Amino acid sequence: MVCTMYIDWNFQHTNSLKVICGLDVTLNMCLLFVKIFRSQVDVPITLSMASSKALNSLLEDKEEDSSQLHFPAEFENAETLLNSEVHMLLEHRKQQNENVEEEQELSEVFMKTLNYTQRFSRFKNRETITSVRSLLLQKKLHKFELASLANLCPETAEEAKSLIPSLEGRFDDDELQQVLEDIKLKRSFQS
Repeated sequence: MVCTMYIDWNFQHTNSLKVICGLDVTLNMCLLFVKIFRSQVDVPITLSMASSKALNSLLEDKEEDSSQLHFPAEFENAETLLNSEVHMLLEHRKQQNENVEEEQELSEVFMKTLNYTQRFSRFKNRETITSVRSLLLQKKLHKFELASLANLCPETAEEAKSLIPSLEGRFDDDELQQVLEDIKLKRSFQS
């Protein structure tokens, strides 16, 4: 017997959990799941029953696939940042914190993120970041592709298409290779 259950945990907006059970799942099984889950987290939980057709429709809407540039709705209006941009923002925040009289201890997550972005930043200054971003914006890339290319800095068009499958079929190898060479050139001139 196949049991279908869809769980939507919405921490950002309502800090709640919604459980939608397919009709192939008994109500007792759903209630048991909610009881077990409620003992693990202290958030409001709503339980609904849905036909398998309605449940599949809900699951299809939530399907994300970066290779096809399908992202959840909350990312439609979001902007992507390069690791180098995130590093600059975090470094600025760290400096602000050091300049106040009552310096607050920065969280472990903050420090790990700062270290990660420092390690994987490909561009060292604002001018280079701006130059690379404007180069990539001219190429009509999706914002996910733009950030991925700039963060990963692949050497070849083949590598780029392997790492970012959505590029396949949208750009020929020569055009993509030229973009990668331009990025490489900009990286080599940064101070």
